[in-house]
Amino acid sequence: MSESDNNSHRSAESLLTSELFDFCSSDSLSEDGLREIIERYGLNDDRHGSDYDFFLEVCANERVTEGIIQCLLEYFPAAASTINDNGLVPLHLVCNNKNVTLNIVQLLIDAAPDSVRKEIGDGWMPLHCLCRNVDVDKTIAIEILRLLIEKCPEAIRHAENDGFLPIHMGAYYSDPQFCRVLIEAYPGSESERTRDNSGALPFHFACTSNTVATVEYLYKLYPDAINHATAQGIYPIHYAIIGLRHRENPIAAVDIVQFLLGCDPTVKLQKFRGLQSLLHVACKREYTDSNIQAGIQVIKVVYDAHPEAIEENEFASEIQRYHQQVQAFINAQLVYSRQAKDHRLMMTPDGNGQLPLHTALQNNVRLGSIKLLVKGNPSAIRNFDNSGVIPLHMACQHHDSACVVQYLLDLDRRTLRVVDFDNNTALHYACRGAKDESIALLLEKYDAVSVSKRNAHKKLPIDLLWESNEVQDRESVEYTESVFRLLKAYPETVIDCIVNMKQQIKSEDCPSQNGKKRKYGNA
Repeated sequence: MSESDNNSHRSAESLLTSELFDFCSSDSLSEDGLREIIERYGLNDDRHGSDYDFFLEVCANERVTEGIIQCLLEYFPAAASTINDNGLVPLHLVCNNKNVTLNIVQLLIDAAPDSVRKEIGDGWMPLHCLCRNVDVDKTIAIEILRLLIEKCPEAIRHAENDGFLPIHMGAYYSDPQFCRVLIEAYPGSESERTRDNSGALPFHFACTSNTVATVEYLYKLYPDAINHATAQGIYPIHYAIIGLRHRENPIAAVDIVQFLLGCDPTVKLQKFRGLQSLLHVACKREYTDSNIQAGIQVIKVVYDAHPEAIEENEFASEIQRYHQQVQAFINAQLVYSRQAKDHRLMMTPDGNGQLPLHTALQNNVRLGSIKLLVKGNPSAIRNFDNSGVIPLHMACQHHDSACVVQYLLDLDRRTLRVVDFDNNTALHYACRGAKDESIALLLEKYDAVSVSKRNAHKKLPIDLLWESNEVQDRESVEYTESVFRLLKAYPETVIDCIVNMKQQIKSEDCPSQNGKKRKYGNA
């Protein structure tokens, strides 16, 4: 071939690769369009070391299909082995593409078997890329995962430059099923105990960004992970709190924080870098309009678990730096913290014989503040007001959270047997307030206690529920379930209702003194 022909060939080649690059990067990418461009130039792939950047572009394009990859490899079989300056190969890109399929990955591996072992500049292999692909269909992701592990088993224990194994990335981004495949493929089943360069376990990663389902799965594999701090003294629950602002769904952090606090009683005392309480860490975040509501929920959960943290000096010195809604919440709880420290106030009943604890429960105050008030006067939980009402009764009727009822019962279960001066039990009060969660708690955890007990007015608990003005919707699932639970616990209620109805009908149909029958429903 003459020098002129060589120049002409290189010129056509340059034009082809340029046009392919633009088309492979575009939103109009299609198999037919690719074939039209390639066949227009009529070139064969006899070029060694040529520019295949267009192939990298097509692998990153979300419009990629198996047909497109097959088309390009038909004309440019060497393109699957192309490596850019960072060590990135096409397989890395498709593993990070939300529209990747098992067949696309198989085509690339068949064309370039060694690409499955390639590392980019920071040490990531294609398996790491797949593990961080949050958009790919979960079923397809697991199929590809199994293929990559089959083709390159050593990738499962390969740590990138920061010490991340694939399971670290999977714990951050993927569901329990995906993580299970990674863990079961790891030799010795020790990957869940492996730390990255900062000392973080996969469990830390899951708490940062994943769902409570993945967190729970990893916790069951290695429960002690909940008490492992990184080299900087950061625990998994800190990762959950700090990671809230990076989440697409911030409210998921609330579920994780609740889960962690419920797993181990020592979690609530874990200090950030050995210095700051969980409450302080949660309050000092820089919240935005998109995550402040989730942030407030996390703060409430943390406060309820360990309200004593509000008494630390940080709140007096830094409260003005917090988000306005955080300030409002903390200031409201500080009122009860100050009350709890006033011994005279805590011991002095008002005109109705009620202590501050009665009032707080009636006002639906946070569990954390209730704990502080009880700490200020532990005997208050057994204090009767002028009607014989104790705090448990008040909580059952007025408080929205069954956790508060549970807390009071955990302090002294004997209060469950206490009745007021009208012989009303805790269950009577829960039914009067139509508190479905508390009704369920009392019936399911405490063996249907007092369900058959009548008060001084001959009323069963279920009678008070039927008569309650607090029921918002008598066709709701919650109300229906409460009635069902009460009837199931005391089936004789139905018989009593039938007997009463028959007696009422009989009374209405009986002749009066003047010999005329009374009509049902008339006076």
